[in-house]
Amino acid sequence: MKMIDIGTNMAGDPVYNVVNEDGTLFKTTIYTKAEAQAIIVGDTTDPEIIDATANIVITTTFSDEPDYMSMSKIELEKLMRMHDVELDRRKTKEQLLTEVQTFFEETKE
Repeated sequence: MKMIDIGTNMAGDPVYNVVNEDGTLFKTTIYTKAEAQAIIVGDTTDPEIIDATANIVITTTFSDEPDYMSMSKIELEKLMRMHDVELDRRKTKEQLLTEVQTFFEETKE
């Protein structure tokens, strides 16, 4: 993930977007510098943070396991499709979380 400077908001404060490695937006939301850095740092292990006020990219190192506990059922489904696993959203979120957790535990071994 990286943070990009997109200008200023109506109050004149600098705002940022967070984009994934493939260039797609993390979410269609604008963030303050602190919020954008928190998103990036929260999902990483051993982040390398660079001051973005000079339009320098923030680079990070990701863990293999995403924060799936806070994801919605739809987000879980999209995540697991990237791993060629199909989830049944008719199940409860707890059941889906169990499947996801089992998958990631098995891939660590």
